[in-house]
Amino acid sequence: MNTTNDNPLLHVHCIMETPVLDARKWAKVPTSPTDGCLIDMEDTVAQDRKLEGRAAVVKALSDPSFFGDRVLLSRPNGLNTPWGLDDTIALARAGAENVILPMVTGPADVLEYQRILHEHDADPNLIAGCETPAAVANVEAIVAIDRVIGLGFGEGDLTAAMGVPIFEPDGAINPIVMAARTRAYLAAAGAGCAMLDIPFLHDLKDLDELRRRGDELLRMGATGLFALYPPHAEVINELYTPDASAVDHARTIVDVFEKAAAEGNPAVQLPDGKAVLIHDFKKAQQLLARVRS
Repeated sequence: MNTTNDNPLLHVHCIMETPVLDARKWAKVPTSPTDGCLIDMEDTVAQDRKLEGRAAVVKALSDPSFFGDRVLLSRPNGLNTPWGLDDTIALARAGAENVILPMVTGPADVLEYQRILHEHDADPNLIAGCETPAAVANVEAIVAIDRVIGLGFGEGDLTAAMGVPIFEPDGAINPIVMAARTRAYLAAAGAGCAMLDIPFLHDLKDLDELRRRGDELLRMGATGLFALYPPHAEVINELYTPDASAVDHARTIVDVFEKAAAEGNPAVQLPDGKAVLIHDFKKAQQLLARVRS
């Protein structure tokens, strides 16, 4: 088991992916209604600005007060690119606490990132990008590696690697995408890892579609989503933050179940007479784990 209830990502519902080199958008990060922030060198930085992007990320990490109490995730370019090695070393030296590993294909890639980080006196939490066919095929071995606390599923990169569409002609998600996602979600849950996802939409501005897709992923087991468009944050927060009544109900289930167990009582009932089974207790615990302290 690589993680504990102290896993910082289990409390993160919405992670904003903001281009670090876009001064106008970056200036809005402190007021963004999110509990996570992606400080990125990869997708949001053009190839001809990679060195500039790296310097900006390192500078951002030097001033954590800028981000308030948000959980920070940093992402280098892949080790198979001209920038990946130096990006990873820069993150180690900058003290990055949570590093997303892009486009991994298996445990060997994760261990190579980890070796480089260790060589530069860093041992951050790792979030493996499950966005290649090989990563999906090896996902159980990936989450078994020490310090891997989360997976990030990327249906865009996965389908690009396979040469298949995300969507079916009727607008449904390609079944191969859902099969891959299911495997990743099960592996993350089995290892106690956070499961972060990116729902691609037919129309980025269609908040109703975002709500439908976000709810579908929540019911599958996603613990949080990346927001690619600022108005997405409010919808994601609403979906992924348990409301007060749900939290109170979960606490009641946990209290009643633990009291009955302590008394050796096999029959567990809520005050309204409804029976509480072990799966109800476990689901209540999981919901409470998502409530940020």
